[in-house]
Amino acid sequence: MYDSHSGKVSKRIRAPLCRLPLFTLFRPTSSPQFPRVYMHPCLAIPELVERILSFLEPSNNYDHHAVPSYLEPSDNCTSLAVLAHTARIFHKPALASLWRSQTGLSNILRSLPPDLCRADVDKRDLYRRDSKSVFRILRPIEASDWERAHLYYASHVREFSNQPTYTNRYSTIRFSYSSIYAVLALSFVDGGIFPNLTHLDWTAYDEDNDFVRIHLFLALTLTHIKMPCREPAHSAILSLLPQKCPSLKDVVISFGHEELSIVASNNTTKFIRGLFCVESLTIHTLNMVSLLHLARLSSLRYLSVRGLPDALSEADLASNVNLFPSLRQLEIRDKHMPSTIRLLEMCSDAALKSFKLEIAPSLSLGPFLSALTKSQRSSLTHLEIGTERPFGDDHVFSFECLRPTLDLVNLVDVKIMLNLESDWNDEAVRQMAEAWPRLRNLELDGFGGRSLTTLRCLRLLARCCPELENVSMNFNLWIIPAATQGTPVHSRLRSLGVRRSMISTSQTIGVARFISAMFPNVKTVENHWYYGEREKAICSLWKEVETWIPALVQVREEAKSWALHSGGCIAQDIDVI
Repeated sequence: MYDSHSGKVSKRIRAPLCRLPLFTLFRPTSSPQFPRVYMHPCLAIPELVERILSFLEPSNNYDHHAVPSYLEPSDNCTSLAVLAHTARIFHKPALASLWRSQTGLSNILRSLPPDLCRADVDKRDLYRRDSKSVFRILRPIEASDWERAHLYYASHVREFSNQPTYTNRYSTIRFSYSSIYAVLALSFVDGGIFPNLTHLDWTAYDEDNDFVRIHLFLALTLTHIKMPCREPAHSAILSLLPQKCPSLKDVVISFGHEELSIVASNNTTKFIRGLFCVESLTIHTLNMVSLLHLARLSSLRYLSVRGLPDALSEADLASNVNLFPSLRQLEIRDKHMPSTIRLLEMCSDAALKSFKLEIAPSLSLGPFLSALTKSQRSSLTHLEIGTERPFGDDHVFSFECLRPTLDLVNLVDVKIMLNLESDWNDEAVRQMAEAWPRLRNLELDGFGGRSLTTLRCLRLLARCCPELENVSMNFNLWIIPAATQGTPVHSRLRSLGVRRSMISTSQTIGVARFISAMFPNVKTVENHWYYGEREKAICSLWKEVETWIPALVQVREEAKSWALHSGGCIAQDIDVI
């Protein structure tokens, strides 16, 4: 045990720290004249203190100001505040955990003098479904008002979101900081309310005029930013971001509509050309200058773009080599097929791991996928293909147009959300299973009740894909295979999705018997039947199948055990249960 006089720990204590009672960490001296408390030496280890605080990490620091008690989120903010006053060794780490993530200015406003601001709320509105809390400044802000906030709290904020709404199952309260932003802009001309901020989410604000107040939160330490441009004037801030935030690594810029992205093209180009260490970029459109600048960056690993330049030609490829050297994830949502194909050719030197393609229903998939398989035959592991709008009966995709993807031999995750033709059947699934032996996740959707794939295709997937963990597709249950002896047992599959597959009451036990015999570890059977009495009835039938599967697995195991103990004379008939 701990000797308070010598400051040493006896070897007699062998119990792990997590089993030690709390009084052993803080133990008073034996002399009543000096009622001091000595800290256990183990708490001098920073990693151990961080581990203790991790159990009290608040999930979200919502704005609590003027919120009734029943709306308060169940977090550990109070515990962290108490721990910060317990001992010096906990003070700074507890404050850092308490203030790390903020979703509004309410908490920082509460650290200011009480006569500085006020939240105007109609108390009767707090118990209604929707209410609004408006913060107002009561007097001019002085420099001394921010001393306490900056000295103890503001420097600990690392993540900030201007989310003005707090919602739970009881009520919705909207917070308005417009008047606060206007006054803060006079006090913080160069910004820097939170000097050590690294993550900024500016996607939600109460009024359009609040967007320009983003400069209050721009800091040199900022690495992640997410912001929308809803008006042409909003794009002017883009050209200033590289100077204000030279360390940006993760950037998400969205535009209200395509025309706005075209108007803001010049500011967007200045912004992108000022990025030199960006690792992830989500942008609406790119021109040729911006695209070539990104292609030469050695830090870029993720790129998501909706519009590509139409003038992308072979001359651009011939004059540039080793483009996108570090790119690993690429998402394209473009309506111009030649530009997308050129971009895939530009990525021929990049070892892409993930590719997501979203195209117009009227375009042909063949040229896209041919260019993809030509440049990324062995490196690609994740593939997602879909359309930009909900598919209809007028645009369908055959299995032949997706046949080039069979050359991507190392695929692990495949998600195809298209309106599929009738040639998508068990034979098509067999070819995919044989082409992708490392497959772990397979999702096929789009053909509704016209599916020709049956439960037989699951046998093919079980034999060819030993690492498969999740399957989701529409099944046609007009044929339910029998669970015969020799059915391959696949133990890794945990989730089976049936999407909008039809099922009747007489088919539930047969489907459950087949699935339980092949996939004994399936825990969930997910379906997409939600609305209407008829759909709820189908959903309940699939839930019944989900309930039957573990019961049948248990019965089958007990029957096998009984058969072995009784001489194994009927063990050959157990698999048909």
